[in-house]
Amino acid sequence: QAVVRKRAQRALRLGGLDVQVDGDEHLPDGGYVAVYNETSWPDALAFNATLWGAYLDRGAGAAEFGKIPFMKAASGLAGVALVPRGDRAGVDRVLEDLSASLRAGERVAFGGEGRMSGKDGVLRFKQGAALLAIRAGRPLVPMAMRGGHLLLPWGTLNLSPGTVRIRFGPPLPVTGLTDDDARELADQAQAAVTELYERLAAED
Repeated sequence: QAVVRKRAQRALRLGGLDVQVDGDEHLPDGGYVAVYNETSWPDALAFNATLWGAYLDRGAGAAEFGKIPFMKAASGLAGVALVPRGDRAGVDRVLEDLSASLRAGERVAFGGEGRMSGKDGVLRFKQGAALLAIRAGRPLVPMAMRGGHLLLPWGTLNLSPGTVRIRFGPPLPVTGLTDDDARELADQAQAAVTELYERLAAED
């Protein structure tokens, strides 16, 4: 994580990018699941440069990243679980692994959209983060990131200097919920992240 953080910080400096994080007064004590959107590569750099260690201990990523040389081993060392798409048993194993970390008090990030959107806005959330929070019995914290799509439009190499903003919102409780409630909880999280995102847009 330290290596990832330092390399991301260097990339931000080279690109003339800044990061602002707020809303951390909403973060609960102990383990929580931070569910977030991601619009473009500057968002990913901002995430890696500022959140590891300070706000997050573990994360999840698509299993496809494991096909990149050395990435599977590096992800394991950094505490990032690779989620196999279309493999329900494999996903359940990842959720159980991350649930154990949450119950031990660690803070876990889980992308709501399941991929980088490339769009200005928040796409429909998948159920993974909601299932994780429910099974671990830990709060689901909405986290919005905005700026990446403006600084590096999807499909281009036209990087502009500027700021990526990250904002946490009030946690969503999961007490009494079961797997059957995951879809509704995911929709609530999507609505919360969308509201945070739109507030950030209005402040620009």
